[in-house]
Amino acid sequence: MVTPLVTDRLDVKALEERSRKLLDSTLDQIMALLDGRRGAVFSTSADGVTLVTSRSLDQRALDIVTPLWPDAPRPVRVGSAYFGVDVGRAYMVLPCLAPDVLGLLYVETPGPIPRIPAGHLSTTSAIAGRALRGLSAQDDSGSPQGAGSESEAAERANLVVILERNEWNVSRVARLLGVTRMTIYNRLRRLGVPRERTSRER
Repeated sequence: MVTPLVTDRLDVKALEERSRKLLDSTLDQIMALLDGRRGAVFSTSADGVTLVTSRSLDQRALDIVTPLWPDAPRPVRVGSAYFGVDVGRAYMVLPCLAPDVLGLLYVETPGPIPRIPAGHLSTTSAIAGRALRGLSAQDDSGSPQGAGSESEAAERANLVVILERNEWNVSRVARLLGVTRMTIYNRLRRLGVPRERTSRER
């Protein structure tokens, strides 16, 4: 009788750990794609927003995001990115969907937000939403919704875009993401990106 309870607690803890890693990875990748200098993910509720994870967040960024929920601008409420400009900063707020809005992903840049394919934004929104759901609850199968092939496809697509923007320079991409070159190579091997595409070091 005791063993299943312990196992269940361990499963929930493992689920939360996987979900948090997925959320952190998603934030790091979208920040690298947008050349972001600050970023964060907030969970949403009827009472407002709660910070879940962040990179170099300051008080002004918190002041920008806090009023956006629950009285969100229409683009956020219907699941689209919201772009804004404040003194010395441009920012994007992306709803995290699973399928309802479970959170807000904030990325800030010193200049205009670079263009990014809509498909990357929608995939990032879905993966972040499902990671947030994994942090708060389990689905009927006991695993985070959207885990597995869909999240790997998003991770693969984002890494390829980052590498292409940096002329497939693995060292430069590793610095952008704050990891080692070996970590990048291991990710690309795990995600099935051909090794010959990553051989051009500068």
